[in-house]
Amino acid sequence: MKIRKVTFDEVVRLTERIATFVQNKGIKVEVILAPLYGAGIPATLIARILDVTRIEMFRTIRYEAVHLKRVKGNVLLVEDIVDSGWTIQQIHQIQGKIPTVALFRKLSANPQPMYSPVCIGEDYWVAFPWEKEELCP
Repeated sequence: MKIRKVTFDEVVRLTERIATFVQNKGIKVEVILAPLYGAGIPATLIARILDVTRIEMFRTIRYEAVHLKRVKGNVLLVEDIVDSGWTIQQIHQIQGKIPTVALFRKLSANPQPMYSPVCIGEDYWVAFPWEKEELCP
């Protein structure tokens, strides 16, 4: 497996692109949902750009559970990477179909996010700046 290292500056640029997409599409956002251990930082950056003051974090445990109660309002799901689409499926079961964005996505993911600026190959592991390198395969 190849490793694709991502810098913090790249994360900032990608979140700016995502926020611009959301604004240009006229998507109203009152609440951002994000997985705690992956998209907390991108969600915070996007929230600041979009002037969203409410971020709800949830956790998943190795594709076994999403720990989240239904959130009211106009919700945007922010992901660091959509690898399989599992998290989106789980959130849609809880929230209904909501707009979803991600920094990175894989073509095999089902469902795909509404927008993701970078499509990454199936044989890549994306190493974000907040991850410990020894945890990468």
